[in-house]
Order: sequence, then C-alpha cells, then structure tokens
Amino acid sequence: MSEEEIIVGIDLGTTNSCVGIWHNGSVKILANSDEEVSAEVLKKMKDTAERFTSTEVKKAIITVPAYFNQAQKQATIKAAELAGLEVPELITEPAAAAYAYGFDRQQFDNINLLVVDLGGGTFDVVVVKVNQGLFTVTAISDEAVAYGAAICAAQRNKAKLHEVPKINLQEATPLAYGTDLAGGLFGVVIPKNSTIPIEKSVKRTTIYNNQTSMHFSIFEGVRKFVRDNNHLGSLVFDGITPGPATTQIVTLTFKLDANGILTVIAEHNDKKAELEIDFKDGSMAMEGLNQVLGHVQLYEDEDVSARRVKAKTNLSITLERLRAIAEHENLENDQKVAFISKCNQISGWLDANTFASEEELKEKLVELQQFVKGHPQIKLDLNLD
Repeated sequence: MSEEEIIVGIDLGTTNSCVGIWHNGSVKILANSDEEVSAEVLKKMKDTAERFTSTEVKKAIITVPAYFNQAQKQATIKAAELAGLEVPELITEPAAAAYAYGFDRQQFDNINLLVVDLGGGTFDVVVVKVNQGLFTVTAISDEAVAYGAAICAAQRNKAKLHEVPKINLQEATPLAYGTDLAGGLFGVVIPKNSTIPIEKSVKRTTIYNNQTSMHFSIFEGVRKFVRDNNHLGSLVFDGITPGPATTQIVTLTFKLDANGILTVIAEHNDKKAELEIDFKDGSMAMEGLNQVLGHVQLYEDEDVSARRVKAKTNLSITLERLRAIAEHENLENDQKVAFISKCNQISGWLDANTFASEEELKEKLVELQQFVKGHPQIKLDLNLD
C-alpha cells in the first residue's frame, strides 16, 4: 500500500495560528495550547541566542502586553518553562521600550513620559516617570521592547553588571485586585496602577452574629461589582471565634510580586491560610479585558448602585449587632423590648422598601445610631467602611 502524501492547512496569523487536516471526510482542526505554541517560538529565540553567544541560555527576561492578567502571565511563564527557560522577571512591552529609551539618554529629572507601543497584535500605552527632559520615542516598537528587555536582563547578570548603567524600572498593575463584599460589591485591596512588587493588607469583619467562617472570592478588574470582574479563586477560612457581628476580624494580605503574580493570605488570631489560584479557570480573554479597561468611564450608574448596596449592607450589619445586644447584654426588660422593637421596625421597613435610595438607607442607619445613643450604657463599635 503506497503512502499517501498529506498536505495540511495552516493559518499563520499575527495573533493566533492553527493547523487543519482533511480527515474522514471532513476538516479537523488539530488542537494545540497557547503555551505550547509560545514555547516553540521561545525555543527558537533561545537557540538564536545560544548560537550567537556559544553559551547555554537558561534565563530570560520576557516582555508581555501591559494589560496581561494573572492567567496570561502564568501562561507566559509556563511557556518559558516548556522552552527550558527560567523567567526572573516579566516586564510590560511599553515599559521595556521606555527602559531602552532611558538607557540611551541618561538625563532624567522628574518627568512623566507617555510611551505608546504600536505592536502588530497589541496597542499599549503607559506613563513612565523619568527625570530631566521630555523625549519622544522614535525607535521601532518591537526592537525597542527587545532592547529594553536585554538591558534589564544584563542588569540581573551580576558578572556583567559594571558594564550596564543603573536604571530602575518599576512596573504597575493594569487592574485592581480585591475580594467580594456583601451585596456583590468589589472590595479593592490593591488599586489599579499600583507599583509592583506590592503587599497590602485589609481587615474583613464578620457580618453575622456568631459567624465562624468566611468565604473570600478573589477578583481582578476595575468594575464596582464582582459579577463584572474576573474571578481568580476562592478561599474558605474556618475557625473564626464566635461573637457579635463586626467584632471578629480576619486580616487579608495580598502580595503581587515583580512578575505581577498574586498570592493571598488570610489570618485570624493564630490561624493562617494561603490561597492557591487555578489561573486556567481564572482566564479572561484579551478582548474582554480590553473592553473592561476601555469602557470604565461609562459606568456612572454603576457607581450609584454600588453606593446604594453599601448603604444597605451597613444598615443590615447594624441591625445584626443590635439584635446581639438585645440577646446578650445585661439590659432591663423594657430596654430589651425597646431594642427588639426598633430592630423589627427597621427590618420591616427594609423588606417593604426593596428599592430604597442610598440617602434613605443612610437616614435609617443614622436613626438606629441615634437610638443607641439614647442608651449611653450600650457601646456600639462597628467596623463599617
């Protein structure tokens, strides 16, 4: 039996490439992962460098688009590993271009430099703070990016460090990172455009009486509600000391390393838990991410809705605390009846006014707080934002 010649179809795209074959009467697109394709490209770059230097190359500084999210950064690092490369640092393409530009012009003094990276498949803009003199980048984009990455790599090579002028490059994250809050709000821990590496901690309090566990969902994005942001992972923290609402605190620490890779740690008393994120499940398409970043100014109505949800949450938490006071504080019977009556009154109002405005909800919260002030022996310590 003669061997049949096979001709395949290849889409050699600027953004995506794939291969297809006629098989059993129909076209079959052959599967390959983005990481595998990127790894082959990186292998070729590695081979080119090794042939030029006559030395084995084991490490590489790799540039990525400025808007890359957690999943995309992790995929880039994985592709490098498949190619036999360790990645000491990921830097964004426009920042690398600015890095290269600053290397050639050693005159800086507190200037904001706008860098536009016109790539074949990406369009990036960043603002880089430099010193002395405002310059316009005129180098070809891709060459400037590779040039900057090479300088960054050379600075990390301690044996040759004396040959390379000292330039400090600090990256910024294009997205905010945080957790879900009551009412579906996005509670930002690390704001958008924060310089990395960065570490920030926030305190999250219980919102129910005798609450012993908390569920934290971690998101990246720029929208007010978590439903519109990108979910990265979840952490259930058990073993919280029982107590009235808002009295128990869990400290959340977010760490973004130099590559923009996120670690989340939760702590309460002597207990500690660390979040492990499955970045594949948390992947956001580039088109979707661009849309989020490009239309963030259009959400004024969303801001109003978010403030309303926050006001309602604060009112509900205060009601929980007052109910706990009525149950556990040493109150006279008439005082206990008054507290329960007030809670039922406000709770009934909430049920009857599902679409109450932010102002109305805040008025009811003030009403509750004034009620408590009428009982000076009661201390109402609330950790409300």
